[in-house]
Amino acid sequence: MAAVAHGIKRFGVLGKRRSNGPRCVSDRRLIVVTYTKFTWALGIAYVGAVRAKLPVYIYDRSSDQIKKSLALMDKLLDKEVSKGKMESTEAKEARDRVTIVGEEGLKGFRDLDMVVEAASENVALKLSLFKSLAQELRPDAILASNTSSISITKIAAAAIADGVSPSSEQGKQSAGRVVGLHFFNPVPVMKLVELISGLQTTPETLDRARSFAEACGKVVTVSKDVPGFVSNALLMPFINEAIMCLEKGVATRDDIDTTLKLGMNHPMGPLTLADFIGLDTCLAIQRVLYEGTGDSKYRPSILLERMVDAGWLGKKSGKGFYDYNQSMSQAVRAMDFLSSRYQTFLSNAQPATQTADSTIHRLADRLDPTVALPDRRAAVLSLKGLARDEKYKSEIGQVAFDRLVEVVLLGGDAEADAESGKAVLETLGLLCEVVPDEHGKVSKGDVGYRHTDMLLSKPEPLRKLFGLLGQTSFYIRFSSLQLLSQIVQNRAQAVQKHLIDYPDGLPAVIAILDEKREVIRNEALLLLQSLAHQNADIQKILAFSGAFEKLLDIVAAEGGVEGGVVVQDCLAVVDAMLRFNSSNQNYFRELSLPPRIPPLLLYPSPPPPLNVPAPQEFALQFWDAQKLANAGMLVGIISLLTGSKTKSVEPSLRPLEAAGIFRCLIELGLSSNAPAPLKTQALLALPSRPNLTVHITPYLPVPGSNGEEWDRLPEQEALGALVGVALDGEYGGVLAATEDDVDVGLGKEELELRWAAASVFDNLVSNDQTARLALAASLAPPPPPPPRDPAQPMVPLDPPTPGQHLLGALVDFPASGRIGRRVATKIQLACALLSSLVRGSEKAKGVARMVVPGENKPVAGADADADSDDSPRLVSVLIGNVHLALRERGQNNRRAWDRVIVSLLMVLSNWMWDSPSSVRDFFGEGGGLQLMEPITQTIGMDVLVQGLCAFLLGVCYEFNREPGEITRATLYPILHSRIGADVFIARMARVREDERFKAVGPDSPVIPAGLGLEDEPQP
Repeated sequence: MAAVAHGIKRFGVLGKRRSNGPRCVSDRRLIVVTYTKFTWALGIAYVGAVRAKLPVYIYDRSSDQIKKSLALMDKLLDKEVSKGKMESTEAKEARDRVTIVGEEGLKGFRDLDMVVEAASENVALKLSLFKSLAQELRPDAILASNTSSISITKIAAAAIADGVSPSSEQGKQSAGRVVGLHFFNPVPVMKLVELISGLQTTPETLDRARSFAEACGKVVTVSKDVPGFVSNALLMPFINEAIMCLEKGVATRDDIDTTLKLGMNHPMGPLTLADFIGLDTCLAIQRVLYEGTGDSKYRPSILLERMVDAGWLGKKSGKGFYDYNQSMSQAVRAMDFLSSRYQTFLSNAQPATQTADSTIHRLADRLDPTVALPDRRAAVLSLKGLARDEKYKSEIGQVAFDRLVEVVLLGGDAEADAESGKAVLETLGLLCEVVPDEHGKVSKGDVGYRHTDMLLSKPEPLRKLFGLLGQTSFYIRFSSLQLLSQIVQNRAQAVQKHLIDYPDGLPAVIAILDEKREVIRNEALLLLQSLAHQNADIQKILAFSGAFEKLLDIVAAEGGVEGGVVVQDCLAVVDAMLRFNSSNQNYFRELSLPPRIPPLLLYPSPPPPLNVPAPQEFALQFWDAQKLANAGMLVGIISLLTGSKTKSVEPSLRPLEAAGIFRCLIELGLSSNAPAPLKTQALLALPSRPNLTVHITPYLPVPGSNGEEWDRLPEQEALGALVGVALDGEYGGVLAATEDDVDVGLGKEELELRWAAASVFDNLVSNDQTARLALAASLAPPPPPPPRDPAQPMVPLDPPTPGQHLLGALVDFPASGRIGRRVATKIQLACALLSSLVRGSEKAKGVARMVVPGENKPVAGADADADSDDSPRLVSVLIGNVHLALRERGQNNRRAWDRVIVSLLMVLSNWMWDSPSSVRDFFGEGGGLQLMEPITQTIGMDVLVQGLCAFLLGVCYEFNREPGEITRATLYPILHSRIGADVFIARMARVREDERFKAVGPDSPVIPAGLGLEDEPQP
């Protein structure tokens, strides 16, 4: 009895002696007992006596406190009489129903029918209290708890006597009478009561509890026995978010409360509400929710914990988020007498000459094995409070760091007492924290680095931290992970070196990936990212410990790329294990893991046949920022597994090909509604020789539908779609401006997507000679359609081949001579594709030389038997287009025309390189020597145009080795007299100095703005 009274602090009793009549409220024979803090005791006693008209017995450890409580009840009753809501006789009868229980305490409640407990939200306190109540009361008396968050099932289990089996009839009867009755404060005003049934609660107990609540004038709702029930599961995150907004400086205290009061029509703001509930109660409830669910939304704010540590508990203590000392009524001041006495005790116990240094030394002295565990725990908690202040960290490190490690961490306190373990881990984390200065820089001599080095000076502390990960306590696991992350952040290489020599370390972290509490699992993922960073040995250990399988299991369980940030964290660990680690890459490919990747991107597994496109559910998806980030991480991992774009790696890619991964990338990049950056990434992740003969079904967004309606286009080979993306852009350019809008520019994302498509084309033709020659042969224009019989139905024409699409972009110049950025870009990409096609292959150059672009077009008025040799070949057409562009650039939009000229000179230079036959055609068609004119001009000509003209003529001079109209002997004097060696060399040298030329690289194909590439305004 003494132990129970000591733990409760204040509690009250509400009830009536047992009668032999039936137990129902209507007969006014139900008896209720309430153990509670003052506010709930007073409220429940008031509604029991006034509304339910039941005799009330109030018990409290302090008789003075009960007298003050009764005085306050008298004031409430007098107020009701003065307002005319109650007759004076009714008030007197209600007051006469209230009786104070004397020294007999719990032993006087033997004949009571029902108990309603409302002690503070402390699990140990409530379990101890119900154990005592179950021993003192009759076996059929109902035991109700006014808890707002603690499990009723756990409380019911405490009501079973020692040595009695929970499955026995006696055990079921004892636990079945426990129920939850959650009154809301202030009880006389709030109309709701939550009724909570534990697993053991009987239907009879629920009915009797409901009857009592309804007799008190309450509306009853029923909730399952889950942490926080309904009310606090919703309320506590709301209050906690408001506190975190205040903590982070998002808004002031008054602005936060005013926003919710006036903007959301709440009767009071969340911070005011927290003060009325009690900040210690809010903190206790949030801890129960956090430990019970592991959900980070219930994690208490640091500011809330500090205010409770400071004794600022809200209105009941006179200070919380608001200061109530100046406006508290006499009754409210009476509620705070214990807090006042406690503060007085603290002030009297504080020596007048005490300093921080002496306090730290005194606390360090208490970290001794001979000191009792509770005292050691109190000393650690005090040191943790001091460690939050930067000015005390160094002194704590010098005086107490070794004892914290040796006595508390290594001495067994962390395992024996979860609160001590949590405190020492958090204290060490504060001491090892590295704090940047006002400029965001961290000094190499920061005290956090020094404490980290002290912790790592020998292996035992680090091994102990990894050993604590095996503990089931939430705070021990979570705090250990946080401390390990802090240490790795400070000294990653030292920790990695320790782990290589400690085989049990990494498996302990990997085991936490099976943890059901997400907040712990997510912290372990962040730690694994840091541990695996740039350490091949750690990466191999993780791989052979089953990390790949566990991480992909989590991603799959979260819904693949549609999961949240935890998917991104898992994929970040996989990326860290594979990056720059060819051994792990081979190991991943050899496992049965590749088939698991496509379903994570929501692609069907096994993949559909080559002639069957992907389902519409994959092609048309909704993309938010998190899903895009997850998909980008997964495609990046595929890119790591693909490796270099060479033939030597192709055998190792067969498992990826068989799993449908490359087919998935082709569909994602060419026939889906994925954002352009993800399409670019998917195309760049393809191998050197992707199978582009697969059939895909492109989709086209309906203009004006904002991406909500899509038209399905006919099936086509992926190669044709690839060339279309490179030349016309995403969705064939239907979402962009028309070609008539010559001043419109192109976005960086679109340019990068088109460049990625051109890069895939370049890899294909560079590594597959058969595909190269087939594409070169397809450059030939299609034959003219046969005469159509009007009596026959119209037969649709075959779509153009990829080569014909490319040829059309090369030869179809704007008829008006005006050119915009979009048309110029199309010509640029077409020149890049043709350069890839002919580069390094004399056979492809020979096939391209025979292409006559206009031979399929009948000329009006021409003889049908005319010699087809009169039609210019492709080389001649390209040279003619150069001269056309040089002429037009002097009239409008010089920069757009200069881009076209540079692209044409580029493709001609690649074509002429090491190809004497092509050089012969270059000079034989005429117009080749006219390229000397731009070289000799001194003003008004772009340096890139001049330099590439000089380079092209130099290539033609070098490889002019076959007889023809112009030979090296005839070309030399012309070049020497018209240009000169010095000018010739200077023009090419200036190209290398140009900022645009230097800005281009393998990873930066799109030149940033500000380098003179902006189009000029058109008249």
